Amino acid sequence: MGLRKTIFGRQKVKSNTFIGGVAGTINTPSLLASKLGINVSRIKGYKIVGLDIQCQITGNYAAGGFANDTSITYFHDLDGLVNSVILGGFQYATNLTSVKIKNATILNSFCFRGTALIGQDCDFSSITSANIEAFNLLVPTSNSKISLPNLISIGSNAFSGHVNFSNNVTIEVPLSFKTSNSGLPHSALTTASLRAVVINYIGFTDNNSYNTEIGGYSNTYSNKGLFAQFFGVGSGAIVNYHNEGANLCFEILVNYNLRSFTSDSTITHFFDFDGRVLSIAWGGFQYCTNFKNIRVKNVTSLSSFQFRSSGLVFDNSDLSSVITVGTEAFLGCTSILFITLPLVTNLGGNSASNNVFTNIKTGATITVPIALQTINSGAPDGDLVYASGTRGATIIYV
Repeated sequence: MGLRKTIFGRQKVKSNTFIGGVAGTINTPSLLASKLGINVSRIKGYKIVGLDIQCQITGNYAAGGFANDTSITYFHDLDGLVNSVILGGFQYATNLTSVKIKNATILNSFCFRGTALIGQDCDFSSITSANIEAFNLLVPTSNSKISLPNLISIGSNAFSGHVNFSNNVTIEVPLSFKTSNSGLPHSALTTASLRAVVINYIGFTDNNSYNTEIGGYSNTYSNKGLFAQFFGVGSGAIVNYHNEGANLCFEILVNYNLRSFTSDSTITHFFDFDGRVLSIAWGGFQYCTNFKNIRVKNVTSLSSFQFRSSGLVFDNSDLSSVITVGTEAFLGCTSILFITLPLVTNLGGNSASNNVFTNIKTGATITVPIALQTINSGAPDGDLVYASGTRGATIIYV
């Protein structure tokens, strides 16, 4: 019996820890123990295989000690001894692609920041907490899908991407995070700092329902991560991303401020059916020559030059909550047929000014509250006087 268990008097040891690429600098058990912050007596059967090392480690421990180590390529804990990853434990280990820590529950802040993790070759199945910037600035060389099926807690910017992010990281989180913020998605999943990171909810299947439609934008962005980066929201705020004919359609789950589309000749309309848009960036659709209609029923203010020299027609639009209109908002809208502003109280900031409708299409119909008929010392607002007198507009007071 004794002979079967020993070779030359030494007990055979089965390795449970495999670390790639580090044999050039970690060539003794003592050096590895120092890296991991454990006693060297817990390391058995230390072996170097090419550039890799393998050994048996006894007892639980917190992994780490490899910050800025550009030689490490993988870290595999096959027996599940690692119970957490320390603060910054592997940050900027730029060649680290694979980590298997099947029983770990906590990823401390910055632990995998700047690494090249390929999630398909990782095991984070027991992680419950991903703390501040745990996966920040990932730089994988190929598509990476990191699944966190048991995640409970997300720190700020846990998954945030770099401005030059190459759009090849998908993070999967439990479905509960879709409504964990008082019925809205977790804020860390909707922040624009995610850039092109794709956030998917485990157990949710996209369908063809939508509350937002952008005309002319079908096939402009290949997935919701790239689109989210353009749109200025985190992709965790977007589900049901799909095309319908020439239009891009999706459901957005949060309220937001709409970005500027200045000089975009692709967009033909923007419809926000649920009133998620709270404001539009300054000059938001100016010079959008093919832009014809807009529906943003909860926007209360239009900026100066909001639709300047656009192709706005307004025959299928909704600006029903607008109260304030900035100077030259409709400047040069030579295609416009209708302008309906049933709640507006301020045109151009001054009732005597007359530049909101400068050079609009002759003969347009403008609908405004009856209060504007006498707001200018008993006369109509100056912008309406200009529109009717100079541009031949029909003014309807309601």
